Amino acid sequence: MSNFKLRPNTSDAIFQKYIWQDNEYRIPEKLGSDTRIIDVGCHIGLFSYLCWQRGARHILAFEPYPENYELAQLNLKNTSVTLSNQAVWRSDQSKDEQLFLTSFFLMDPDGPDPVNNDTLNTGTPSVFGQQGKAVETIPFDRVVGDEIIDILKLDCEGSEFPILLTSQKLKQVRFITGEYHLMDQIPEIGKVKGYQHYSLGMLADCLTSLRFKVEFVPFKDPLFSATTGNFYAYNLDL
Repeated sequence: MSNFKLRPNTSDAIFQKYIWQDNEYRIPEKLGSDTRIIDVGCHIGLFSYLCWQRGARHILAFEPYPENYELAQLNLKNTSVTLSNQAVWRSDQSKDEQLFLTSFFLMDPDGPDPVNNDTLNTGTPSVFGQQGKAVETIPFDRVVGDEIIDILKLDCEGSEFPILLTSQKLKQVRFITGEYHLMDQIPEIGKVKGYQHYSLGMLADCLTSLRFKVEFVPFKDPLFSATTGNFYAYNLDL
């Protein structure tokens, strides 16, 4: 993995440690070549590359932010990963939407990872911007189609809620692994009928009603543990 490109003075190396060394997404050491994976929020390709290195050959990866997408293209060029410059989005809209991306911001020097004052967090762009870089969207259920998906990974800065809450295809997914980002104030574009805020209880209810076994692991650092963490959902019927 020595040829994988990271950007200096950014959070890239931190995310590499989380995904490759810490295995935060709980990916098995070996994956079959027929394993089907969807990577939502591909960033620079770290998760997709890990899965490819471990044997998977059917990987669909989606990254909306242009700078991250371009680097993911470089990092994944010698793999069989299919990479798209799109934001995976909710499945209850009659037509594709155009959303606007927020940008990178500086990391907190007092946060959980040792960084300099000028270190950029390259994992923060979301599709909840009021203006800025426009991004093409694709409904999650269209991505899944009629396939059984072995691993769905979600790290999409709050989009996980409208994606999961509006999908009719989750029963076709064996294992969901990702980050959650709780919201008391939901951006208008991200609102789903019947939900006033995004909470762990609400997400648990959604997934357990579809016969998933769900586990939540808050981030260890108190700066983030109240609103952000990892979640894992195992389909009991597949």
